[in-house]
Amino acid sequence: MKAWIDLHQMTETEMNEEITAKNEKIKSLEKEKIQLTNETKDLQTKIVAHEMFETQLKKKIFPKVHAVRNLQNEKTQLLNDLKAPQEQIKEHIINDKKQREEIN
Repeated sequence: MKAWIDLHQMTETEMNEEITAKNEKIKSLEKEKIQLTNETKDLQTKIVAHEMFETQLKKKIFPKVHAVRNLQNEKTQLLNDLKAPQEQIKEHIINDKKQREEIN
């Protein structure tokens, strides 16, 4: 009720000034809304670009990671394969020495 009384006590110039101020505030808020909408779109675009980049990296990196693991496994297997003959050679040498000692 007080607002209604205040409204009637205002002069026409004061009301026009009030309306102009509120219209300017609305325009300012609309500009801010547009700016925030644009910023949101920019951020969404950056997010999508980042996700695409991440997907591409995964497509490129994961196969390489698996290839490296496979190579490491192969290397380990080859080293193990090399150790076995070395042990056999050592056993042969020891056996040969024993046989020679027995002969002598």
